[in-house]
Parts: sequence; C-alpha cells; structure tokens
Amino acid sequence: DEIAVLRAATSMRQASEWGMRAFQSSFPRLKDRFVYEERGDRRRVIKMCVLLLNFRANKVGINQIRNYYMPHLNQDANVFMH
Repeated sequence: DEIAVLRAATSMRQASEWGMRAFQSSFPRLKDRFVYEERGDRRRVIKMCVLLLNFRANKVGINQIRNYYMPHLNQDANVFMH
C-alpha cells in the first residue's frame, strides 16, 4: 500500500529531524561540520556527544522520540503477545 509507505517515510523523517534538533540544542557551541571518520579525534567527539545526549535523555527523562513512539510500540507488542 503506497499510503502506508509514505506514512512510514514521513514518520522516519520526522524522527530524524527531532533527533537532530535534540542534538543541536544540546550542543549549541558545536558549529563546525564534522565529517565522520572510522578513526581519529572527530569520531571520538561525535561518539562522546551521542553518549552525552543519551545520558541526558535517560537522566532528565524528556525525549520527544521516545514519548511519541513508545506508546505505539508498546501497543503493537501487546497485540502480538496476546
């Protein structure tokens, strides 16, 4: 069904935009563009930022992606479990 595919694509795009907004608002002083590297300092900085963002989301408990998607995921899991 084409409509279901379009909705799924919109949902994924929206989640990635929310994630990027959370990342950018958590680290406002990072203005340079980082190119991903397999080895090197840039890789360490990016990985540390991701870990800090995840730590912050776990401790503060405010995460727009989790708050939006988890009720639907739990509902789907309950349907399959019963």
